[in-house]
Amino acid sequence: MKPSKFLFAAALAVSGIALAGCSTVIPVQSNYSEPVYQRGSLVFTLQSPIDKVALAVEKALKDDLRLGVDSVAKDAICAEYTARTAQGQRVLVRLNYNTDKSTIIDIRIGLIGEEAISRQILDAVKARL
Repeated sequence: MKPSKFLFAAALAVSGIALAGCSTVIPVQSNYSEPVYQRGSLVFTLQSPIDKVALAVEKALKDDLRLGVDSVAKDAICAEYTARTAQGQRVLVRLNYNTDKSTIIDIRIGLIGEEAISRQILDAVKARL
């Protein structure tokens, strides 16, 4: 394969992954019984359906933590919330349908992540459930 064709194919593959939706961005594992912090993200399985978790995330971010929510994208199998801290750090909260009674939540702060703030957000969401 010529280099230009290879680069085009690679760019197409990457853009396809980026546009595939939020259900593909969370690591697929059925049970995070304890919060796992790895590679800058805090991942946990909440024992609530995705619609209830989505409502809890919205209220926790806006009301409890008073974060400025920039965007919300959600459907029946996934949701993604983008917000900003007062210091301007990007907050990304992604939800992924796991079962009818459980949802995987993935929280990332900034580019490299901050575990303490991620755990604060998770605790606020759990308190809303």
